[in-house]
Amino acid sequence: MSAAHVRREPDADAAALTAATLVASAIAEALTERGTAHVALSGGSTPVRCYELLGTLVTDWRMVQLWFCDERCVEPDHADSNFRLASAALQAPRATWNRIAGELGAQDAATAYARELGDVVLDAALLGIGEDGHTASLFPRHPALEARGRAVAVTVAPKPPP
Repeated sequence: MSAAHVRREPDADAAALTAATLVASAIAEALTERGTAHVALSGGSTPVRCYELLGTLVTDWRMVQLWFCDERCVEPDHADSNFRLASAALQAPRATWNRIAGELGAQDAATAYARELGDVVLDAALLGIGEDGHTASLFPRHPALEARGRAVAVTVAPKPPP
């Protein structure tokens, strides 16, 4: 699907199912082509239903690498952790979870994650959108939007915790 293509669904459940189906298809295609798939996940409430549905659409997670678009600077079991939210909602047995170590602090976590991500090319990235229009911890009119590179440390975020 091209970036210019927009799909409209009648409600949130239909949108979640469409997103889950598209991601499951991207995973299947990558597994067929390369034997492995790389998918980036986001936190927040927007993608939760999609994660729940995606877990039922992919039957074999063994060669799927799960990455993250963003993370809060908290421990992985903290209530605000995107890793905790995604891993609770997405039943992906035997997938490899590559979490961002938010507990290291924004800059150290971003540096370490960029190194871990290396040259990985993502087959799909699920992005939610916050009530203020932010996605992947990138907030409207925030200076981090000008940053360039594989990972950006957002140290002052309008929505706590950073």
